[in-house]
Amino acid sequence: MAGAKKMFYGLNHFIFGWSLVQIALIGFAFFGAMDASIHGMSGLLLTVAALLALIAAVVAKLGGQTIGLAALLFVILAAQGFFIHTPGLAPFVRGLHPVFGLVVMFMARMLAAKSKA
Repeated sequence: MAGAKKMFYGLNHFIFGWSLVQIALIGFAFFGAMDASIHGMSGLLLTVAALLALIAAVVAKLGGQTIGLAALLFVILAAQGFFIHTPGLAPFVRGLHPVFGLVVMFMARMLAAKSKA
């Protein structure tokens, strides 16, 4: 169980740090320095990391609140692609993509801090 808790801690720090990289990647894509698909594939990596963190939280028995927040983090990341790739969504809804990106970043940081205590 101690290994799963360390994995949960490390994965959430990774999600936090890589979220900062995501901001840079989309900035590079916006200004034509690279293709936006790299940002998308990188987001998929974050989604897989969040799923692994959720599994680690369950294995480590980190408690209902932490497991629930880890599940919410995974769902938010999984929904990020939905916001961008679903045709017909209102621009306001699609505009939530960067807001949820910030939510993901700070939720991951909070979960890492919570598991360290």
